[in-house]
Amino acid sequence: MAWHRRKGGYLHNHRTEIPMNPFKLLPGSQFSSASLRSAWIVPRSGSDACRVSCKDRFLAGAKRVVSGLALLFVMALLAQGARAQEVPELETLKKEYAKLVATADEPYQAAVAELDKKYLARLEIEQQAAQQAGKLDDALIFDGEKKAILNRQEMPSEDDAKTPAILKKMRVLYRAEIAKLAPMRDKNAKSLRDDYAKELDGLVKSLTKVGRLQEAITVKQFRDELLAASTGVVSTQSKGTVRSVKLHGGVVMKFCYCPPGDFRMGSPPEEKERNQNENQVKVHFSKGIWLAQTECTQKQWTAIMGTPPPSQFHGDDLPVESVTWNQVQDFIAKLNGIKSLPAGWKASLPTEAQWEYACRAGTKSAYAFGTTLNDKQANIGRVLGKTAAAASYPANAWGLFDMHGNVQEFCEDWYGNKILGGTDPTGPASGSVRVVRGGGFADDASTCRSANHRSGYGMTDKGPDVGFRVACTAP
Repeated sequence: MAWHRRKGGYLHNHRTEIPMNPFKLLPGSQFSSASLRSAWIVPRSGSDACRVSCKDRFLAGAKRVVSGLALLFVMALLAQGARAQEVPELETLKKEYAKLVATADEPYQAAVAELDKKYLARLEIEQQAAQQAGKLDDALIFDGEKKAILNRQEMPSEDDAKTPAILKKMRVLYRAEIAKLAPMRDKNAKSLRDDYAKELDGLVKSLTKVGRLQEAITVKQFRDELLAASTGVVSTQSKGTVRSVKLHGGVVMKFCYCPPGDFRMGSPPEEKERNQNENQVKVHFSKGIWLAQTECTQKQWTAIMGTPPPSQFHGDDLPVESVTWNQVQDFIAKLNGIKSLPAGWKASLPTEAQWEYACRAGTKSAYAFGTTLNDKQANIGRVLGKTAAAASYPANAWGLFDMHGNVQEFCEDWYGNKILGGTDPTGPASGSVRVVRGGGFADDASTCRSANHRSGYGMTDKGPDVGFRVACTAP
């Protein structure tokens, strides 16, 4: 069982007290449920043991994927070391802020250490109980969980069928305690990061004024990458925010906000029925997008184009299908011309990376609803034998309907056998077919996986289960 250091935490510049209520964990006076319910973690700056422990945790942070201070600064300060050596002033700033980060992160790391200690103790008890009962599989699972904690690996986002019920409950409580620390830590992380960015801006100006232009570029690049590591904290929009756009004739198209952020595109090796061309890549989005809440419906098409779409199945609320990628571009061009589109918005198809990011809505499982998908959650497997009205099935966590099933959805990108990562990625520069995502009513569940990456449709190809949804960028 692989898991990884959790998100969250907080900063403080003096002795900090953190209320904890980990679990009704252990028998006996040392770990009684009453003592745990009332336990307080009080990191003491004068404690050598605490100082050494926190230092070790901080240094280990460079080797584990975390959000918050370790990600914001360890990656930026250490990974950019070679280039930063060219600017002595930047090297000095790096050292100063590395000390601040290490000091500021100590209360959070001490709190996590205390929580880990109690969690490990409970795991040991459960492992011993499983061994005494002769339950080999359970004993191995608890032992693996202990090793994952000690190695600071990533906790799985979902429990599998073999996970013992007691371990599922323990994980829920553990995640809840970690989550309590996240808002405080993120708020202070942003403040410290912003101060650092201001210092770097000042250094860029100083170097520019004295003609050290190449060094100014180096510092600016360093600053940009630092800020890129902290995506999602500066957005004024909440994920799942819905905004309505009036089309002609009073028809409305609703859009859900998908915030800037990072995710792993593709599928892990253990995902069932994955394709070989879905190897995971890291993707960073520097800006949020507004994605249509549903696939484009026939009444929305008619409101923009003035004529019904050439769909095989007819109904105002049914999704548009049997249209080509080129016809979709005509629709988008006319949509961009209407006055009711909010100022600064520009419509397009989503890129393949944007589509998967929105489909997942923060999940890591095969589907937005978990490890499996059934015909109560999506129009799949020819159960209906045709398209269903948009939004007939449950929405994902960001309020988007029909990301799985009903109709496959065109994306902006050309299809390439290898998915591409990086910042705001797009597909190959050229190709013969455009990407389609999400699967349709005639597809089985595996084809509708969030990560499913397969060859698409040519510019003039069409099918009765291929439609699209609109994405909009905004300033």
